[in-house]
This record gives sequence, C-alpha cells and structure tokens, in this order.
Amino acid sequence: HEGTKPVRDLWKTMYVGINRCNTMLHYLPGVEMDEATKLQYEAEARFLRAFYYYHLAWNFGGVPVVVDYDSDGTEPRATLEKVYELILSDFEFAYQNLNAVGMLGNTSANKYTAAAFLGRMCNYLAACKRNGTGASLVAEQPLNDFKWVDEAAMSKRAYEVLKDIVDNSQYILIDDYTNIFREGMQDIYKESLLTAELAMSAVSGYW
Repeated sequence: HEGTKPVRDLWKTMYVGINRCNTMLHYLPGVEMDEATKLQYEAEARFLRAFYYYHLAWNFGGVPVVVDYDSDGTEPRATLEKVYELILSDFEFAYQNLNAVGMLGNTSANKYTAAAFLGRMCNYLAACKRNGTGASLVAEQPLNDFKWVDEAAMSKRAYEVLKDIVDNSQYILIDDYTNIFREGMQDIYKESLLTAELAMSAVSGYW
C-alpha cells in the first residue's frame, strides 16, 4: 500500500546507515592512520549507529539488532532492552571519546552531540518506566517492556551529561529562536548540536 512507503523508507534508510557504520567499524582496525584519528572515526561511527537505532526503537519498538557488516538480514526482532543496551553503549563511547569539535566541523557529531542524545535517551527511558508506558500492551508486545529500566540511574546520567553541555560546551540558547530556521544564518551553529547541510540547486537555494 502506498501509505506504508514512508514507513518502509524510514526502515530502509536507518538500516542502510547502520550497515555503513558496521562496515566502517569492521574495516577500521586495519586502516593505517594515527590512533587518535582512528578513535574519532570509530566514535563517530558508533554515534551514528546509535542515532539510527534510537530512531528505529522510538518508532518501532524492539527491532533486529545488527552489528555485523555482512549480515544476511535474518536477525529476529530483539527486546527493547537489548536495543537500548547497544544504543547506550554506543552513545557512551561517543561521549567519552569524541572531541569537542566534530571532524567535519558543524556538520558532524562531537562530544556534546553525543551527550545530548545520551541525555535525551536516558530521560526518555526514565519517563517511560515511571509512567508505565506500554505496560498495558506488554502481553501482546513482550519485546517492548520497559520494566528493565532503572529510572533513578537513567535520570542521574541524563542530569550529568546535560549539565556538561550547559557548563562546558560551546553551545548556547540563542536570543532569537527563529534564526535557527533562516537560510544562511550562522546562529544555528550556536544552538544546534547536530546539523545536516544539503547542497541543493541554485533554483531551490542552498541549505
């Protein structure tokens, strides 16, 4: 059905991204480069893998966990616990190892990008546990149970990493929020922790 195409496209896009990350992580140890640079590539690849899984879990609940670059696509759906276990591990690795400035400047992840997504994820999980999200559906969807979440620990970690952004990062809340959405404004880089830039045609503008 045509109405399901956006859902299929989202699923495909996320797993294509995950496969690219897994492929990079598989071959990266054999690449000749200085170890500090190699660590940045590894940390950014793991951030992006967590980013893709984060959106998959948010939209679909428990999804197949694929960490092998040569997967044949037959992995079964995993529990939310297993999915978020990988997401947490990857975001934490990225937070601990990425530099304060991304390898591609404003358009790649950095330490504080990872901190923001880690904090957001922890707050989300803590809220789901406290509010019994999906509890009435667990009998039908056992993969999507949040009972494993330690809400106090999640809230504590969220506070720690988000405070680090406020206290130590280059990011601030800009005075005029609308500047974030205006073409060519540099203010976006003061507040936006992750920015995708797309070069379009001269007719439609450059974004």
